[in-house]
Amino acid sequence: MSFNRRSAERIDRAGICRAYGERPATVDTWVKLLNFPGPLDPEEWDAQQVDQWVEGNRPQSWPARAAQPDAVAVEPAASQTEREVSAVLDGESVGSGELLGKSGLARRYRVSDSTVDVWTRSAGTKPFPTAPEPGRWRVGDVDTWVRNNRAHVWGRSTVKARPW
Repeated sequence: MSFNRRSAERIDRAGICRAYGERPATVDTWVKLLNFPGPLDPEEWDAQQVDQWVEGNRPQSWPARAAQPDAVAVEPAASQTEREVSAVLDGESVGSGELLGKSGLARRYRVSDSTVDVWTRSAGTKPFPTAPEPGRWRVGDVDTWVRNNRAHVWGRSTVKARPW
């Protein structure tokens, strides 16, 4: 939903509920918080700002659940994305079969160690890959999981510099 959103798009309370799968009471609490983006109108917010806030402040609700019908995600070829992710490690070449611990994964995907810790405990329909060694995961398996389940992190980690 949010990956191709234009900054001019607006979202209301009901849209926030639908987008993040939250109850109206939860969204009412969010919009009253001091760090929540200010409204454009009394009942509408900038959709991109809301996405950024949810991603940074409510990771359990991220990514947004509903996709825009006109938003098409284009995935680069596997060899290209592997090269780009390898570049994130400041020139360190990490093959897809190599193992990394939580800190290495955090650095690779530009997230905190605690974020990786949350990922490793994920279960259900999208479980995190199993660790062949205690506390160490195969890079290729985690790349695939992040690309499929945390597209916003994958996109952020594969660019060399942020556009802004």
